[in-house]
Amino acid sequence: MKKVLVSLLASSVLLSACNNNAEDAQKTEVKQEKSMTTETIINDSIDQNNDVLSYVEHGTLSIDDDEALEFFVTMDNDENVKFEVDNNKSVYTFYDVDGEKKEVQNGKLEDTDTELNALNYIEIIESLKDLPEGELTTEDDLYVLTYNILEVEDLSAISNNLSSYLEEYDTEELSLILKFNSDYQLVEAHVDGVFSEDDESYNVQGDVNFNNINNVDTIDMPNRE
Repeated sequence: MKKVLVSLLASSVLLSACNNNAEDAQKTEVKQEKSMTTETIINDSIDQNNDVLSYVEHGTLSIDDDEALEFFVTMDNDENVKFEVDNNKSVYTFYDVDGEKKEVQNGKLEDTDTELNALNYIEIIESLKDLPEGELTTEDDLYVLTYNILEVEDLSAISNNLSSYLEEYDTEELSLILKFNSDYQLVEAHVDGVFSEDDESYNVQGDVNFNNINNVDTIDMPNRE
């Protein structure tokens, strides 16, 4: 059950948290105008980031008090991808560089048919435009968009797979929080949920950080001969 829930969040719910610059970067306080809505924030983000492809994503997924699964997704401006996941027992690494796909197995780089289908940065933002209106607030230098996923009529706005997952398990709570900075860059997202099965409940939490937005060095395939 717990592995299923981790897969649910990893594959079905957008998780993004973003610190675009170094830790000492200057932050600009945001102000919520009367005309602003969650929809206008997302539309402004699409307009401001329409040519942005690259990013480094750092995420964690946890259930109850278990150790969090940790993952990294790096995409460069040529849409080459490096993916790493650490389940606290082993680290899996996958590369998709110039159409060549390889994964690290037993310390060796091997060919693979694995498909990651990672989205570039603007595609991540555009995937949000069909979300219904949520609650908009501000938090110092961030616009905060909050959604109750259980109230979303068309879950395909988040994932085509999410609806079928929610039909299989009793979902007591499931919320999505998106945060955008003053430049309308998606900078944080958090997923919190409570699922139950056979009278047992599970608390699920997911968080992701995006770094180096539009500022990623070219990804090279290691040991390419």
